[in-house]
Amino acid sequence: MFQPLVSNQKSPYWHHHKRMKIVSSMLFSFLEIAATVIHKKI
Repeated sequence: MFQPLVSNQKSPYWHHHKRMKIVSSMLFSFLEIAATVIHKKI
């Protein structure tokens, strides 16, 4: 499905896409930790 993207890793869009994936995964893990802390406080 994303074969053209994988074969063209030097394009700026590919790097932006990779950075967005990393940022979103970091954000999700941060939200998970925050939810756990809030849940333990209650």
